[in-house]
This record gives sequence, C-alpha cells and structure tokens, in this order.
Amino acid sequence: MADNLTAVVYGPKDFRLENLERPEPGEKEVQISVQSCGICATDVKIYRYAKLTGLDIEMPFILGHEASGIVTKLGKEVTSLKLGDRVAAEPWRICRYCDLCKSGNYNLCNVKNLGKCLARYVVLPEDFCHKIPEHIDFETAALAEPLSVAIRICTRAGIKLGDHVLVLGSGTIGIFTMQTAKCMGAASVTITDCLSERLVHAKRLGADNTFLVKEQSIPELVDELAKLIGKKPDVVIECAGAKPTIELGMKITKPTGCLLVAGLGPSRIEIPLFETLLSEIDIRGSLAYTNNYPRALNLLSTGKVNIKGMITHRFPLEKVEDAMKLFEENPKDLVKIIIDCSVE
Repeated sequence: MADNLTAVVYGPKDFRLENLERPEPGEKEVQISVQSCGICATDVKIYRYAKLTGLDIEMPFILGHEASGIVTKLGKEVTSLKLGDRVAAEPWRICRYCDLCKSGNYNLCNVKNLGKCLARYVVLPEDFCHKIPEHIDFETAALAEPLSVAIRICTRAGIKLGDHVLVLGSGTIGIFTMQTAKCMGAASVTITDCLSERLVHAKRLGADNTFLVKEQSIPELVDELAKLIGKKPDVVIECAGAKPTIELGMKITKPTGCLLVAGLGPSRIEIPLFETLLSEIDIRGSLAYTNNYPRALNLLSTGKVNIKGMITHRFPLEKVEDAMKLFEENPKDLVKIIIDCSVE
C-alpha cells in the first residue's frame, strides 16, 4: 500500500516527499506507525550537502532518526513487543557480526547507517525499539535520541563529581549535555554560543553560566572563560564541529583535562596539536550512542532532565521542508523541532 509519506533526499537540496509502500517487518523486526520525529543539525546537513562526516550516506536517503511511535506489525520471531506498544525507536542499521558490534560498540560498526524514520511507517529490529513509560508522551519519547547522544558524550568524557565543565555550543545536544553533566555530579557547567537567544534557553534549562561569543580572539576567549568559571575547566565538550571551537577547546582545557569532540564538522582541519600534547590533554571523540536508550528514557521519566520548553517548534510531516529551512536560515529562536508523522 503506497500510503507511506516519506521524507527523501536525492542530492544537495534535492528533497522530495514521496508516498512509498509500507515496509514489511522481517522475522525479528517490527513495523512502527511513527507519531513524532525530531529534526536536528544532522538532518539539515544531509538535506544541504547529501553527505555527513562519520556516517555512511547513500542517496536516496530517508531522513529522521529521533522517532517514537506505535507497533503496528510484528515479525514472526518477535517476543518482547506486542501490537499497540508505544516505543522509542533507536534507528541503527548495523551488521551485528563484527567485533565492534559484538563488543557493544555498534555505533562504530563498519556498515553502520542511521536514519530512515521521517515517515508514516518504518521498520526496525525488535531490540532497538524501547518501550515508553506510560506517563511519557510521544514528543518527549522522541527526545530520548538526542539525550542518548548526551549520555554517551558525558560518559566518554569521564565527567566526575566536582568537575567544572565547559560546553561549546548550546543547541539541543549542547543543552542535553549540560544537563547530563550536572546529573553526573559536575560542580558547574558553563555553556557558550554566538547567538544570545540560544543562551537564554540554556540558562532557563539549567546552565550555571552562559557566555556569548562575539569577535574575541582565541586568547581573549580563554582568559574571559577562565575568569567566568574561576579556573580552566576540567572537561570541555565541543558540540559545534568547527575549527574555532575545537581550537578554543584545546587552549581552554586545563592541563591533564579532557577535550571531547562531539560536533560533526569537516573531515580535515588544522589544529595546534603539539602544544596541546605537551599539556597532556586527552582528546576524545564521541559518535551518537550505544546502549544508552534505557538510561535516556529513565532520565526523561524521572524528570531529572528539564525538558519544559525544549520543544520550540512543531510541523506536520507535509511541511517538513519548511522545518529544514527554518533550522538552516533562522536557528536563533529554536531548540528542538518536532515533526508530527501520525496518520490523521
């Protein structure tokens, strides 16, 4: 039945809404009627460039990886879910047989692919569909994906009780990272951005300090941030994927501290690596998430992360390209965009 409205990218800015056939589940898969799906910077980059650093992107590509919905069909061997279950969809396509998958690091699988959830119906493996607590709505459940990213980031960064943390970039991932760092015991979390409107949201959602980046030089930024925090931070988390923020992270992290790079930027940049090594700073990367969805849903269900006002814009699936353009052209007033994919 060709009634599965789906958001498909064929090339840079070549975007189409197509009515495709409903996908049928394999033996250990389920079909989901998608109810809510978030839009993030990753989707916009794929929409704009038809490629993305760190992930396999083959055209045509179905957008969307922050989804929740209702189980509508079961594969023959599915045992943990039933028709009508409400689930948050962890959107990985992986091989399951390589050493990385077997060790639990399936986010680094050589055949990994992410997405394909911005549609009326999708199919996913049974074990990547996580039951939603009864008191969580579909929009909130869709936030389990970016929150899982933040949990992975903070875990990789090794945040400890009493750490002073600096987050560079106050988009959705930056804000969730700030909140997760505080859940893990950070003494303070400071967050930066070049858009003052975003910092208003960050402060409202729990940042201890906010800092507006204007046209300061890197040395000026290091001095001003160190004064604001009271010291060079123990952990710096880069969420923008840009050369200036990575360089700032290298300069501002305290000796023996950790710089965690999470932003997806260009594949090659010039950085002051040698002097950073002499400070014995650990530079780590973090890609998406692995085995973090249960923790994310638990945090959402217990209210330990503040999501009030996190969703700032909503669009129906038919208007998803308008959402992309808003994110691309006027991001200052938005935190999270949710697309309503439900069947009317």
